[in-house]
Amino acid sequence: MDVEAEILDIKLRIQALEATLSPEGVVMRSDKAEITADIADIRTEVSQNIAALGDELAGLRGQTDEHLEMVRSSIGRRLDLLLCETLDLATRIDRLLERDGA
Repeated sequence: MDVEAEILDIKLRIQALEATLSPEGVVMRSDKAEITADIADIRTEVSQNIAALGDELAGLRGQTDEHLEMVRSSIGRRLDLLLCETLDLATRIDRLLERDGA
């Protein structure tokens, strides 16, 4: 369930709870038990959603770490290749300069 749907559900529950109030604003005893049960249910749902969100974040962290390691490895290989190519070019330039100077 997405956040917007959960907020809408909570709003509807609050409206339902408000509807159980008598005209004087006093809650009947039977309604009080129902309200307490509804609040307990909402707390349980929120706790479960927070736990699920924590699990999702942990999974996302793991995936991000894997991708980051792959990128680092790829960059390292590319830098090594560039270094080798630069050294090769420097050697060629030195040879050309020696040949021209000789």
